[in-house]
Amino acid sequence: MQLIRELGLNTYPTYGEGEHIAEIRTTRAQYTGRIPKLNPLVLADIGQTQYRLDRIARQVAAAEPWRAPQAEELDRQTFDTWLHRTARTPGGRDFFRLITEAVFSNEPEDMSALWATFYVARRMGSTSSSTSPAGPSRTASSAEHSASRSNWPRNSATGSSSTPPSPTSTGSPQPPPASASPRAAASPSAPSAPPSPSRRRSPPGSATPPACPATATSSSSGCRWAASSRSTSPTRSRSGDTPNLSGQANSTHRPFGTVLDNTPHDGSCGVLVGFLEGRHADTGSRMDPDERRAQVINDLVGYFGPKARNPIAFIERDWAQEEYSRGCYGAFAVPGALTRFGPALRRPVGPLHWG
Repeated sequence: MQLIRELGLNTYPTYGEGEHIAEIRTTRAQYTGRIPKLNPLVLADIGQTQYRLDRIARQVAAAEPWRAPQAEELDRQTFDTWLHRTARTPGGRDFFRLITEAVFSNEPEDMSALWATFYVARRMGSTSSSTSPAGPSRTASSAEHSASRSNWPRNSATGSSSTPPSPTSTGSPQPPPASASPRAAASPSAPSAPPSPSRRRSPPGSATPPACPATATSSSSGCRWAASSRSTSPTRSRSGDTPNLSGQANSTHRPFGTVLDNTPHDGSCGVLVGFLEGRHADTGSRMDPDERRAQVINDLVGYFGPKARNPIAFIERDWAQEEYSRGCYGAFAVPGALTRFGPALRRPVGPLHWG
């Protein structure tokens, strides 16, 4: 929020009126609030799993998780292994898989259970997560405007950044927001986590700590395709045939598993933004553009009805191809990485310090 104020930008509340859509396995629910209306047994299972995750997270030091009492045990297993041992129902496990894809842009079997609890500890409880990854507010100006105000030169043809920030600039360098996604500007409350070591670029002449090359093979960035669909109607009924939908939709079986309202503050057009995440992003990267667009549109029609079939504009972004982020929107650690190489994640590299 401080950076937004420094850039002279304004914010407006993220739209959340109306009903959200959740598809968990074979159940489709339209709901308001934070938690979908699901089978009572599945809801109870989600609650007890969340309680156990929060309880472990309270024991994990937010700054140095490798020193936690259960660090070795947690770091020997994937988050998927932990979920299968803790969640009792398929629906409960699928719910947390959906959350993992939305938050980390990867699958539970990709990352360490210790990393998952570390993230929850930084968020002060997994209850702060729901099936919506959107923040409470977003900037009223465009991502391109924000980039230019913060001295990030951008390629006019691709919208991608053309040069890195100076290592001598104040604060840690951050990648510019992707033009097809509001995530960077819309989530000011996202926790500060160290970037993937594979993304770090040491200042000229500086000595890279010996452990950093090892962490580069033990940490990774999430994989995500972002796509925006624009319609002519500025009203909220653009989400489909039912006018009282919020534009938020999540699914455990559709590749386009997370969709959010991204309509400009002035209501000049209706915009939905969504993501292919984790394994779905991997599959999407092997599709040609027309095939990928068809997949996204088919999923939007499945969520919102036939009015979503013919958008007036369609924009996509492969965040894995962004030169300085190499994925999005943060890093995760594979099993064994935090307990073996954790201290290297905090060690300064010349003038660079990691938050």
